[in-house]
Amino acid sequence: MGERPLDDMGELLDGLGPAVAEAVDRPFALFGHSMGARVAFELSRWLRRRGAPRPLHLFVSGCPAPQLPQPPPLHPLAEADLVRRLREMAGLSPEVFRIPGILDALLPVLRADFAVVENYAYEPEPPLDHAVTAFAGTADPEADRAQAEAWEAQTSGAFAFHEVPGGHFFVQDRLADVLSVIAKVVSPDS
Repeated sequence: MGERPLDDMGELLDGLGPAVAEAVDRPFALFGHSMGARVAFELSRWLRRRGAPRPLHLFVSGCPAPQLPQPPPLHPLAEADLVRRLREMAGLSPEVFRIPGILDALLPVLRADFAVVENYAYEPEPPLDHAVTAFAGTADPEADRAQAEAWEAQTSGAFAFHEVPGGHFFVQDRLADVLSVIAKVVSPDS
């Protein structure tokens, strides 16, 4: 909590990329949900540009494909409007909104997280050569089926799409379903 929140994709990758490249010593896959999907995608590209070990598979969830137009930004909203949107997204525990001080501590971090993806400018590059699997919630207002299926353009490898019941945070409610798909893909038999 004492560190300055990162609000820039390039800065985030400059810290994350070398750490991942140094840490991986066996085949790996990346999974990201919402902002994490965009970070995992850009991390895959960062690793490729540097000739570092690359994932065998990228799993993206709850996030429109990066080449699509982005929705209006949340990070510059007034506090009351941002809190309202956070409640609508239903990703935070209700206690966060009731216990004094918690939201005050979280808002700068959440604004920075939103800024990472909202200030991100997609730059076309050749498609990834590893497989990509996209997940979307059936009632996700942040990333619908078509926006998730558009990830197919980001790979020259295999692509799969899975729709899961739920809203934007379907991964919390349907974690077993998501993990089942991932386990089948990354199993030694696949």
